[in-house]
Formats: sequence, structure tokens, C-alpha cells
Amino acid sequence: MRISRILPLLLVILFFTFVSTNAQQPGKKGRKKKEKENQKDLISYYYGGIPIVHLPDEGGFKPLKRISLRPNDPFSGTADPKRAILNYDDLRRDDALYNERIWREIDTREKLNQSFRYVGEDPEADQQFISILVDAVRKGQVTAFSADNDLFTTVLDSLQFETLFKMGCDTVPVYSITDPTKIEYFGIMCKSMGPDDIVKFRIKENWVFDRSICRMVSRIIGICPLKTIYNIDGVTERGVVPLFWVYYPDLRPVLAQYDVYNYKNMGQSRMTSEELMENRMFSSRVTKSTLDNPRNLTLAQLYKDKITQLSEGEKILQKLMNYEEDLWSH
Repeated sequence: MRISRILPLLLVILFFTFVSTNAQQPGKKGRKKKEKENQKDLISYYYGGIPIVHLPDEGGFKPLKRISLRPNDPFSGTADPKRAILNYDDLRRDDALYNERIWREIDTREKLNQSFRYVGEDPEADQQFISILVDAVRKGQVTAFSADNDLFTTVLDSLQFETLFKMGCDTVPVYSITDPTKIEYFGIMCKSMGPDDIVKFRIKENWVFDRSICRMVSRIIGICPLKTIYNIDGVTERGVVPLFWVYYPDLRPVLAQYDVYNYKNMGQSRMTSEELMENRMFSSRVTKSTLDNPRNLTLAQLYKDKITQLSEGEKILQKLMNYEEDLWSH
């Protein structure tokens, strides 16, 4: 009598247990689908059964100079670790008797421009001019603007800025040491631009004759690193592509903290990058100006011959010099 009462109860419990277990576990179709998805995830890291490995990236920028804990010169006293820049004199618009704008290009491979490629004395660091620029943007000391124009209208975020230096990825086979005919794995190698890949800069500056002090004043407005485009042979240059613009007055305090090679060996130490720019101790060529240029064209657009472009650029500089001299001639 008791067994006949217990059996139906046990059957009911076993039934519900079976149903709930099947509900929690996927069926055969579900299991097969899940296995296929897992296989796809694994296959995405293989090619023909050979694994694909991400190799360390090539290129990029080194960290800047490290702070020395002891003096590196024979002079007494402690040098000021934070160098201040000299403020510009006020330049009133009403005092501008003459105002023209020019654009220059600096090629750091030229002998007179080797200071831009000064790597510093720390072998584990690098303080070339482009490295200082990139580090200042990454640290938020200055703002990078889009190279779509030179009017500083569009700010680049960190992702857009880092994308500028990507040069693409390539897959290379890595063969086994014991069996040179067998590919052990495929390596994905991504390359980024480094300081040696950027050898040209564009600067934008104004030349103003200030009648309050009766002299010509030149002020740099912006600096733009240029990426050189080569032909298939990798040697012949096709042209340049601007990467980003930096507002030069914002950059001056940063440049003042880094020394560059002083080929004139003046002063008690090397000159700073800011002094290099302010003293115009570099060689450049004019690529564009507002002088007799109502259509806002570059010299390359106005003249196809490169020799003519150089000579016309020199004429522009000569006109700027002659304007101040002509004011004092009698």
C-alpha cells in the first residue's frame, strides 16, 4: 500500500528532473553549432594549419632624454631645470606698416640643418626635433591640428594622431631551425614611422614691419612635419604629405627644455631647440607666399620647373629684405 503511493510520486519527480536537465543542456544541433563556432575562432589564428603570431612592431619613437642626477658640466652652481622663454614684444595690428606671410620647407638632411637630427647624449633616448614634437602632443603639452589646412581649425584626437604614423602590416613566414623547408609559423609584423622617416618640415611665418620700433619682425606661426613619398624604387622622391600642424607659440616652452647641437659652439652649453628656431639657424626654401599671389597658389603650382621655383623663392626673400632697406634710403 505504501509502495503503490510512493511510486507515482517518484515517477513525477523523475519526469520533471529529466525535462529540466534537457532544457539546460543544448541538443545535438546546438552542440554541433557551438563546436563549429569554436573551430572558427581557432582557425582565425591559423593559416593552413600553421599558427599566426604577432611579432613586435618595427619603428616608432624612443622616449626622450632622462633627467641626470648629477651635473654634467664643469660649471659651479645649479642649472635651472626649467628654462623660461623670452616673451615676444607686443605687436599691434595698427603698427603693422607691412605684413606678408611665407611658407618654408626645411630639409633636415642638409648640412646646415643637422641640428634638427641631434639625438642627444643618452643612447637609450632620442631628442630629435620630430621626437620632441610627437612627445609633446602625446603628453598633452601642445595640440595637434589636422593637416587638411594650415588654419588650426580641426583638432586631432589621440587615435587619429597615432594613426598618422602607421605604415601597414605584413605577414612573413618563419621557418623551423631544424627543418628549413618547414614553416613553423607566420608572423604579422606592423611598421610605424620613426624619427628617421620624417626628414622635412613646413613652417608658416609672418614678416611684419613694426613702425613703433622701426624694424622688420618675423614670427613663426606653425610647424608641420612632412611625410616624404617615394617612387617604387624607394629612392626617387615624388613629393610630400603634411602630417599635422602644431601652433608654434604653444610649442616654444617645450622646445626651450631640449638642447641641440650648436655648430658655432657659442655660450656655456648647447643652444636650445627654441633658440634654433628663433635665431633662424637653419636652411630652408620658400614654397609659397602672399606676395603677388591673389589666387593663393604655391610656387610649385605657379612654376613647373624646380630651378625656377628656387629662384622665385629667393626673389621673395629679397623683396622682404629690400622693403626695410628702402624705407631708410634717401
